[in-house]
Amino acid sequence: MKTVFVTIAAAAAVLAAPASAGSPAPAGSIVVQHADLNLATVEGQKTLDRRINAAARKVCQFSSAPANGALATAEARRCVSKARASAAQAFAIAVEQGQRTG
Repeated sequence: MKTVFVTIAAAAAVLAAPASAGSPAPAGSIVVQHADLNLATVEGQKTLDRRINAAARKVCQFSSAPANGALATAEARRCVSKARASAAQAFAIAVEQGQRTG
């Protein structure tokens, strides 16, 4: 099964390399599935990007309305930004593999 991990550790979010089928997600992580997507298409890539963004927001406990004031929101935004930046390499690998297998 093709998966991507969005993992939060301490205050920074990190994306690990794709995991093999059956591998448990590390604590504090969300598994982003993409086996159902055709990553050879722009539509499939956009869908995976939206899933990674949603997972990063969830892991970082990001919400549009600040629960603990503006500082908490700023921290959550930084966390989401780091998670998305970390996801870039795994996203590129997934897309490359998807394009090879079509």
